[in-house]
Amino acid sequence: MPRASNTRLVSHIDCPGGGQVWWDRDVLYVSHMRPPDGTSIYDVADPRHPKLIARLDVPMGWHSHKVRVANGIMIVNHERFGQGTRGRGWYSFTHKGVHFVGLNNVLQIDAMGKLGPDQLAWLKDDLAVHPAQHVQALAEQGAT
Repeated sequence: MPRASNTRLVSHIDCPGGGQVWWDRDVLYVSHMRPPDGTSIYDVADPRHPKLIARLDVPMGWHSHKVRVANGIMIVNHERFGQGTRGRGWYSFTHKGVHFVGLNNVLQIDAMGKLGPDQLAWLKDDLAVHPAQHVQALAEQGAT
């Protein structure tokens, strides 16, 4: 493995396959690609001896590969693998008066950002059947 001349290995964390890593002061956040592992949180105040302080699991059929932290607030994503989705991966649910819609905007490389007529027709019908004061739309293809 190539090594940079201006770095050195201080420690190693053996954790499940990860997505994004976020470091905030003395805490390291590692998101994961496969359930049940969602996000692992490590105390790295002593970088030579990192300690797992929390682990957030996700249900089977979901993954949580993105994490960000700012001002004491951690934000992670939860994406479905395909169970319970419509068409080629879109879905919706309502929670506490907010209707969440998950869209797939990368069905094919030559049409990135496009939803396509089938998905747009489903979205129109879904919003008509689930009236909510607030709608949160999320768009990205999850792992297949």
